[in-house]
Amino acid sequence: MARGDSYLKKRGDVYWVRFQYPPALQESACDLYGKVKWPKERAKSLGVTTLVEAEAKAAPFIADHKELLLYHTARNDDVNHWANMRAVWLKEPGRQVLADETQIVATELEIITIAPDGSVSTEPNRKRPKLDYTEWAQTQPPFQAAYQARRALTKVRDIDAEVIEAYMFDPRV
Repeated sequence: MARGDSYLKKRGDVYWVRFQYPPALQESACDLYGKVKWPKERAKSLGVTTLVEAEAKAAPFIADHKELLLYHTARNDDVNHWANMRAVWLKEPGRQVLADETQIVATELEIITIAPDGSVSTEPNRKRPKLDYTEWAQTQPPFQAAYQARRALTKVRDIDAEVIEAYMFDPRV
């Protein structure tokens, strides 16, 4: 993530991450996440006062946002055919027993989780859109940005070293 990313804002001493959703993007978010309504804006306090810490804590939120932007682009670009869209279940209907003996029963309407201690939880099951990105799409900047943002989350980071480096060399911290 570039320093001073426009998603990061400072209110007082604390950094926040903020995303805006125009109507067309709200529609894509509703489609992607199976919601009826999506807000015009989302903001979340990161609870940190240094830019390096803020970037580290904001990374998952920014990666999710970039994936939404990529989905929106693919969904609305009929000329370039970014991806092939297909519907997949959140949890494929059926029964599954995990190694810790947790049982998961999925129907077309809900996902029921039965823990070994007997506690039961449910959540709605639904089909969601899944994009299989074309080879052409994988060379485009929006795809690369979303891919790099998601990949950065899986890298092992030395936050202490980043904080020290920022403190010593970055006048903005």
